[in-house]
Amino acid sequence: MKTIDLQLSRKDLVKLQFFLEGYERIGAITTMDPHIAIVRIMVLPDFQEDMQIILDELKNAVDFLIIEGKNNTLRDLPPC
Repeated sequence: MKTIDLQLSRKDLVKLQFFLEGYERIGAITTMDPHIAIVRIMVLPDFQEDMQIILDELKNAVDFLIIEGKNNTLRDLPPC
């Protein structure tokens, strides 16, 4: 299973979760840190391309940053 970590504004946290819960068979979303609005999306292998399309479309409604790489730390993230 692939994971995608996102940072977004706290005000958009519920909106993002609402959108992605509609695609429950593609993956699951969990909040990693509600104070700084970090979420993790777990995507089933067969749906990775679909999730990328969904995230590309969501960029129009929710401003988020994809956190890439295991070496990122919270202090390295730009503010949303």
